Amino acid sequence: MYLYRLGRCCPRTCPSPGAASCCCGGETVNLLRVSDDCVRLELTRRQLFERIWREPMVKLSREFGLSDRGLAKLCARHRIPVPGRGFWARVASGQNVKRTPLPSPDKGDQIVVIDGTGPPVAPEPSPPEVLAQIDFERRPENIINVSEDVVRYHPLVRAARESFAPRKQDYKRGLVSSGPGTLHIRVSPASKVRALRILDALVKACEIRGFEVRSSEVRASATSAQDAETIVKVNGEDVRLVFEEKCRSVEHVPTATERKDLARGSGSWIPKHDIVPTGLLSLQIDPFLSKTTWKDNAKSRLEACLNDVMVALVQTAILVVRPERLRQEAQQREWKERARREGIERHRREILKKALEEWRYAHSLDDFLAALRTAMMTAEIDPDGPSAQAEWLRWVCDYRECVDPFEELFEELEKPIPDWHWNR
Repeated sequence: MYLYRLGRCCPRTCPSPGAASCCCGGETVNLLRVSDDCVRLELTRRQLFERIWREPMVKLSREFGLSDRGLAKLCARHRIPVPGRGFWARVASGQNVKRTPLPSPDKGDQIVVIDGTGPPVAPEPSPPEVLAQIDFERRPENIINVSEDVVRYHPLVRAARESFAPRKQDYKRGLVSSGPGTLHIRVSPASKVRALRILDALVKACEIRGFEVRSSEVRASATSAQDAETIVKVNGEDVRLVFEEKCRSVEHVPTATERKDLARGSGSWIPKHDIVPTGLLSLQIDPFLSKTTWKDNAKSRLEACLNDVMVALVQTAILVVRPERLRQEAQQREWKERARREGIERHRREILKKALEEWRYAHSLDDFLAALRTAMMTAEIDPDGPSAQAEWLRWVCDYRECVDPFEELFEELEKPIPDWHWNR
C-alpha cells in the first residue's frame, strides 16, 4: 500500500486546488493506492458534502470510481444530505436553490473512505481545434446576433420558408415542417418567423466560419419520413441539426360533438390529452450520437446560444462524429476482410469438390476396365481380337488415358480467385 499526500487540498476532490478558500476547507486529503485497479480516497464529511452540492452525483461518482447509487448509499451511511430530484435543473434555469445543511456527525464519523474501482483519471485535454473555436467565439466581434428584421434570407433558408405553404399541418401537434430537400424546421405557425430568423443567422455564421450547410435527400425518421435533414460539414465531418419547437401534453377539452357522444356512451375514441406547441424552440446536434440540445428557458433564449452551438459543432465533429465514422470504416474493413477470407475458403472447397469428383471418376474407369476384361475372358472373348467388344474396350482405354484428375486441378489453382466469391 502506498500513501500519497496531495498537499493542502486534493485536485481530485477540489475544483480550486491551492486556493485560499477552497471547497475542501484547506484540509489534507489522502489518496491510498491499494492496487493498480483499486484506489482508496479518504476525505472529511465536509469535503464530500461540498463536492456533492457543487456538481451532479452522476459526474462525481464516475470521478470516484463508483456508481451514482453507490455514492448515494455512502452519503446516507455518513448522514450527508444530497440534492433532491430536479435540483440541478432549477440551478440551470437560474433559480437560487437553498441546500440542506450538513448535520452534526456521529461520534467518530469524521472521515469518509471511498474505495474506487480505478486510479484517478485526469480529464482529457480538448483538441486544438475546439480550443481555437472557443477562443474565436469569445471575441466580441464574432458574437452572432439574430436580426429582428431580415432584409434578405440566405438561399437555403428562403427555400425552407417557401416550402412551408404547400405542406399539410400536423394537426396532432399543431406543427408545420419545411418541405423535402430543404433545411429541416418543425415549428408552429406562430413561431415560424422567429425560427427562420434564427436559422438564417445560424447558416450565415456557419459559412463565415468555413462550415458547409446543406440539406439531406430524405430524413430517416419514422415520424417524418418525407422531411430533409440539416447537415453541417465541420472539419470534414457531417453533423446533423434538428430545429423544432417543443410540445407539451394538456388535458383534452371535449367539443360539443364529443360531449354528445360521451352522453350516448360512444365516446371511447375521444383522446384524454392533446399535444400542443409551447412556443419554446430547441436546437439539437446529432440526436443519434451526441444529443446536445439548446432550448428556450426562463434564463435565456435560443438566440443567445448560437456561439455555443458553433463550439459544439466543432466538438461534436471531432470527438463524436469522427470516432464513430472511423469505427464504422474499421468495421466495414473487417467485414470485407472476413468476406474475402470466407470467399477464398468457399472457392477452395468448390475446387476440392470438383477435383474429388474427377478423381473418383478416373478410379471408377480403372475399376470398370478391370471388370470388363475379366468379363470378356469369362465369355471367351479375346480383348486384343478384332471383335466389336474388343474394339470398344480399346476405345475405353484410350479415353481413360485422356482423363487426368490433377491436370485440370493444377490449372484451376493457377487462376486468381474471382471477386464474386468475396462479395456473395
